[in-house]
Amino acid sequence: AAWPLQVAAGKEHPASRAGWVGCLARTGSPRQEPRPFSNGEHIRLHSQRKQRAMMALRRVALAGALVLALATQGGAFAPVARGVQRAAPLRCEGAPKDPKAEVRAKIQLTGDASGGYFRACFRNEAKFNRFLKGYLTEQGEGNSEIVVEGRQRSVDAFLRFCKKDAIGLSQRIEVASVEFEDATGEFSDFDVNSLEGVKSA
Repeated sequence: AAWPLQVAAGKEHPASRAGWVGCLARTGSPRQEPRPFSNGEHIRLHSQRKQRAMMALRRVALAGALVLALATQGGAFAPVARGVQRAAPLRCEGAPKDPKAEVRAKIQLTGDASGGYFRACFRNEAKFNRFLKGYLTEQGEGNSEIVVEGRQRSVDAFLRFCKKDAIGLSQRIEVASVEFEDATGEFSDFDVNSLEGVKSA
C-alpha cells in the first residue's frame, strides 16, 4: 500500500490516514493515490453516523420498553383501565392488612425440616433476603419451629418461601400451622438452634 510504505520510509504524505482509509473504502484498492475527504464528504459522513446512532438508541429504547411491559404485565406496575380496581396483593390468611405493619409469625414446619442445608437456606432467606429477626429451632423427627418478626410484606414473602414444599433436591417440607401475633421487638438477630444444641447467629 502506498501510504504505509511512505510512512515507513519517513516521507511526509500529503493525505492523512483517514483520507487513505476512506480511499480504500471507496475504491476497494489501496494502490490508487489517496486523497483527503472534502468538506462535503465530512458533513455527509457525520450525518450518516448521527442517523445510525439515533436508530441504535431507538432500538435500545424500544427493547427496554418491551422488556418492562412483559415484566410488569399483570404486576404492581401494570396499567389499570379507568373504573377498574386493581386486585389486592396476596397475603397470608389471618395476617394484618397493612403491609408495613410490624408483625410476629410463629411457623410450624414438618417433613424434612432439619439438617445443615435446611438451616442455612432458611437463615439466609429470613436474615439476609427478608431482614427478619427471630429464631429457628429444630424439634426432632423432621419438625422445626420458626418465629420471625418484621414488616408484614417481608413475613408474607418468607411464608411463601416456606410453602415452596422443597429444599434442595430431596428435602420436602410442609407448613403445618401459622400463628400471627403482635410484634414484641425482643429479637435483635435471627438465630438458628440445631438438634445438637449449636446456636448460630
